[in-house]
Amino acid sequence: MTARTSRTPVALLLALLVATPLRGQEADSRRAEAAADDLRLAVLPLPVEARAALEGRGIARHVLSDPDWHTWGASVVRGDDGRWHLFHSRWPRATAFTGWLSLSQVAHAVADDPAGPYEHVGIALAGRGPGHWDAVSAHNPVITRFDGRCYLYYISTRTADEDADLGAIASTGYAHGSWKELREAQRTGVAVADSLEGPWQRLDAPI
Repeated sequence: MTARTSRTPVALLLALLVATPLRGQEADSRRAEAAADDLRLAVLPLPVEARAALEGRGIARHVLSDPDWHTWGASVVRGDDGRWHLFHSRWPRATAFTGWLSLSQVAHAVADDPAGPYEHVGIALAGRGPGHWDAVSAHNPVITRFDGRCYLYYISTRTADEDADLGAIASTGYAHGSWKELREAQRTGVAVADSLEGPWQRLDAPI
């Protein structure tokens, strides 16, 4: 009995010593496989139809396109008229893309199909001017309907310099002295209307 008990721990110890490196090697192998397969990228040719769509951007059917305006941040809802109403940000292409901060307005467009093409019908919101929290621009709209009323959420901003050249801010972008102030003053607001056509009544303060 004594000899048997003394041999058993030795046998177990030998088994553990043999098994442990094997388990370690197996884990290392799995880790190596995972690392090798961590990011596999392939360059594939574009399908013919995709290439044609890219090359024919000027004539292809778009959800919404305007040669004079940058368009951004669309939000769509179906109206009582059965048509689809799209609210989106837009600012002049004549300025840099950074014009969104100081020159953006919320435009309204309609279509018979949710995929468009949409036709511009008017401006829903723009900056209200000096004395308001949303004095400068209206951007990133979200439209929703609830309990028979329409709610148009948007972001806007203001600057202490009421005579600031908004066009210069748009063209200069991040390097302009007023850029940081406008970014830090951005808030979210909501405008309410009985119809998607407006008129939109804004709150006196952001939400």
